[in-house]
Amino acid sequence: MRLKIDRNLCGTTGQCVLIAPMLFRRGSDGIAVVVQPVPPEDEMENAEEAILGCPVQAVADEDG
Repeated sequence: MRLKIDRNLCGTTGQCVLIAPMLFRRGSDGIAVVVQPVPPEDEMENAEEAILGCPVQAVADEDG
């Protein structure tokens, strides 16, 4: 898995940051930023939840 954010889709809701704060943070413009593109094993569930929890589908797995 390799996480990415589509900056054009990000609605700045911050759901990914709330779900997986070890993987995402808010940028100075409010748009989410991936902190760890390749999640460690203990964060995989949070990564998947962040992908599913994004209301505008801006969070995705580059690998699939």
